[in-house]
Amino acid sequence: MKNIHCPIPYTCMTIISGNEAKVCNVGHDIFSSKIDENSNLQNLWYDNIKKKRQEYKNGAIPLYCKKCYENEAIKIKSRRMRFLKFNKHFKFDETEPTLQYLNINFSNICDLDCLMCSSQFSSKWIKNDKELINKFSFRSDVKPYLKINKIPYSFIDQIKINELVFVEIKGGEPFIDPGFIYFLKRFIKEKGTGSIHVTTNLNNLNDEVKKYLSLLPRISIDVSVDAVDDLYQYIRGNNASIKKVKENLKFITNLKGLFSLRINVATTPYNLWDSYKIINWSNNISKKIMINFCVITTDPFYLNPSLIPYSLRREAVNIVENYIKKYNVEKKHMIDLKMILNYLNINNPKNLNKEHIQYSQKCFLEWTDYIDSIRYKNIDDIVPQIKKAKEMI
Repeated sequence: MKNIHCPIPYTCMTIISGNEAKVCNVGHDIFSSKIDENSNLQNLWYDNIKKKRQEYKNGAIPLYCKKCYENEAIKIKSRRMRFLKFNKHFKFDETEPTLQYLNINFSNICDLDCLMCSSQFSSKWIKNDKELINKFSFRSDVKPYLKINKIPYSFIDQIKINELVFVEIKGGEPFIDPGFIYFLKRFIKEKGTGSIHVTTNLNNLNDEVKKYLSLLPRISIDVSVDAVDDLYQYIRGNNASIKKVKENLKFITNLKGLFSLRINVATTPYNLWDSYKIINWSNNISKKIMINFCVITTDPFYLNPSLIPYSLRREAVNIVENYIKKYNVEKKHMIDLKMILNYLNINNPKNLNKEHIQYSQKCFLEWTDYIDSIRYKNIDDIVPQIKKAKEMI
């Protein structure tokens, strides 16, 4: 396996919202028509990507792996790096790959309309996006996703539960998704032993889901929280409730099979100066919770934090660094935070030309005005630095 750049093509499959299958959720290598009632998992994964595996075996770096290498070049942790760290958990066989890691969006059904999201991953955006694709040219890429897409139960039935080592579930919102609940019931019935990892906004957790979660042998949960108080609701939507998240976290911390619980923080132009407040908020709930500063929002392009003028980004970095120093913050609350701060500290981290930056900033301003209108709030009142950013842009 010396020439293997990444274990993903030998062990993993990704199914993204829109019912599209990929080798990896980072690449742009859609390798099948949309999954429907007639789709065959054997043909889809075991047969269709032999060529891709051969490229890895020959030591080549496929074009669809470009994103990982781009991230690594600017010191952002890539999915490739993540998988190389725990590839010992998988059983490699170059001649007979087995689907051991399933990364799946069962649907785009969701209860929130987060400002960095779209219809592709949230059904809550569908109504608005039908109008926005004509209003904003930068929103046109969501046109193929203006409906609810669900993985059919007939396809879920083909998943070999006993071969799964790790299942990574995103959404939509898994805890309100009938497809995920159907999979969960089947996993428990067939006595699956693999680890299940769920990314959730944790705004809704009913008694049925609580029962199934309590029966899982090994589960890890990432809860998406990007801010607290009014900024949380501005980012996550009018239906979002930080109070509900707090209540549901108390249940999650007591799950028998829980082996990891993290708060996932997505860094956007709106929370640069306030995301550190999540550390104290989570500590007051449970010391078990880790904080994962996991994502810099580079997609959509108009919400890249680097669009904020450099002096204001430096201010944000100083605020966070001073907080960490003053309160001697534990390392578990700083997962990848250094990477985020390094990115913000670079004047032009993606080496974008002036015209691209100006266009992206224009889109950012238009999008912010739109979010203000649907949130019935003015972000300037919540985050004063945004007002300064608008003036400088």
